[in-house]
Amino acid sequence: MALQVSILTPKKVFAEEVQASQVILPGNSGHVGILPNHANLVSCIEVGVLSLKTQDEWQFFAVNTGFASVQRDRVLVLVEFAEGPDDIDREKAEQDLESALSAFGQEGADLKTSLEAKLALKRARTRLAVKTKSV
Repeated sequence: MALQVSILTPKKVFAEEVQASQVILPGNSGHVGILPNHANLVSCIEVGVLSLKTQDEWQFFAVNTGFASVQRDRVLVLVEFAEGPDDIDREKAEQDLESALSAFGQEGADLKTSLEAKLALKRARTRLAVKTKSV
């Protein structure tokens, strides 16, 4: 039996009822693995890599914050954005990483600026990892 996975963003349906044998969600307290017949679950999604195993191949997606709902064999992921490797420009992702690294290392930044820089760094690393498949 397979999972039916849907990934939705406010702007589009990123994936709809994709057949998968396993899903790994980036949660706020670590990664959550989902297999067929999983117990019902609602979980927060953090910035990170969502991994999806379809047949014998893993697919990786960069996702932003949101929620996931699991009901036995159905997984619904609602996130601010989602990107696959083909959606990410490697050069732009590398530039974003450099910008985020320099912003993160600034001394004397207030708490809000530091947290924004940390989040930007996590997003940039996630996007680059998905693009280069170094997950």
